[in-house]
Amino acid sequence: MAIVDIDINGRSYQIACDDGQEDHLTELSVKVNQIVKNLVASMGQVGDARLILMASLLLADELNDIKESNSSPVASKLSFEATQSLNIATKRILDVAAKLNK
Repeated sequence: MAIVDIDINGRSYQIACDDGQEDHLTELSVKVNQIVKNLVASMGQVGDARLILMASLLLADELNDIKESNSSPVASKLSFEATQSLNIATKRILDVAAKLNK
């Protein structure tokens, strides 16, 4: 199992992932960080956990829109798998954020 250092909202997190998935996880974290930055710009710093939760909801909404516009069986399966991966990554990030907020 590999460990990847990612940066979200100026904080560094170590996230475990399967070997070979490091670059993919880093790319996902860049997207999440950009969404969080946009939220901070519009709402200010409202806490890491809340910002990450809101970013996750925005990403889930984006995936849902893609799923609805691409309702082929293959696209639905890929969207479902992407959603599952996002949910796992979100849970890991929220767990780390919760530990940091204690």
